[in-house]
Amino acid sequence: MERCAKVNNPPRILFFQRSVPPDHSATGALLFDLAKALRLRGWEVWIAGTRSGTHAPERELLDGIHFVRSVAPGISKASLVFRSLALPATWLAMLRAARSCPRPDVLVTLTDPPMSVCAGAWLSRRAKCRHVHWCQDLYPQVAAAAGMLNPRGVIYRAMDRLATRCLKGCDSVVAIGRCMQDRLSGAGVASTLITNWSRISPADVPPPPAGFRILYSGNLGRAHDFEGLRSAAALTEARRDGITWTVCGDGPQSASIGAGIERLPSVPWAGFPVLLAGAHAHLITLRSEFCGLVVPSKLYDAAASGRPIIFAGPPDSECARAIRENGIGLTVPDRDGPALANAAATLAQNPDLCVRLSEAARKFGAKNHLSADAFDSLLRFRK
Repeated sequence: MERCAKVNNPPRILFFQRSVPPDHSATGALLFDLAKALRLRGWEVWIAGTRSGTHAPERELLDGIHFVRSVAPGISKASLVFRSLALPATWLAMLRAARSCPRPDVLVTLTDPPMSVCAGAWLSRRAKCRHVHWCQDLYPQVAAAAGMLNPRGVIYRAMDRLATRCLKGCDSVVAIGRCMQDRLSGAGVASTLITNWSRISPADVPPPPAGFRILYSGNLGRAHDFEGLRSAAALTEARRDGITWTVCGDGPQSASIGAGIERLPSVPWAGFPVLLAGAHAHLITLRSEFCGLVVPSKLYDAAASGRPIIFAGPPDSECARAIRENGIGLTVPDRDGPALANAAATLAQNPDLCVRLSEAARKFGAKNHLSADAFDSLLRFRK
């Protein structure tokens, strides 16, 4: 990292995250929200990321935020092999970007690319700065749950020990859900809970159209359950429940969605509130083996749209707990098509229930905004 004399200058923070604007990434968008909020609180903010090809400049000042992007290969969402082969080049690109930034007072690593906490441990020692890890996913556990690593293998065990040691060495670790906080605690890692937030305003969303559409929007990743969705769609069609199941997004499981489910292409951010408004209810799924390793952030936008939520996943996940505690929808187990079909029919056949759940969801979405003050306090705190 470049050395810079700092005399009575604002504190400097450097974020380490592969996918950053203008790339379409939920995590990158949340990061940009936080970066702008911290700048307003007196921070000098730098973001080290990558760019595929030349569609974004290497260096850019955007809304007062300094971006440094190093060229890296694109990481396909569909191919595990390609993702694995591209990781070394991505890591080198990320390190080049970070090393070309001024030395920060605080380094914040996220979890893209995987094992970024280890890079942060090395970079923070070189820069003699504090290291905060903002944990969006837990690696290498996510790779094991996805079948990419053998959890009993030598490679996994070595990566797990290294990641745990680096997490324990952080000045602070931020968990985005209570289920994730439980996982970290089980590994002996203390963390601070700061959930993700909605990026839309409830006022942006008009009433839904006629019919009854249930929308899944977002990444079609390996952490999400579409087996139950396929089964539920077949059941509601056979029963003629009048339910339209819609999926908008792409990812590794795009080809496995199956027939009987409406497909929509991904939409730019400007059209996202309208997309959400086109549903009467939202579907969020999570496979049980990913509980605490991944926390779907689509919960907050779905709630802010003022629609009931059906969550198909483990009951102790953050999504299930938030839905039960705030009365904003229904929960069913993952991979349980009949239970999901029955939950969908319950909403479709009970307009009064939908109204109650919608109002509760809108209130929940409105109160779950960016906790910039919580981040600011945590980043300024010294052990």
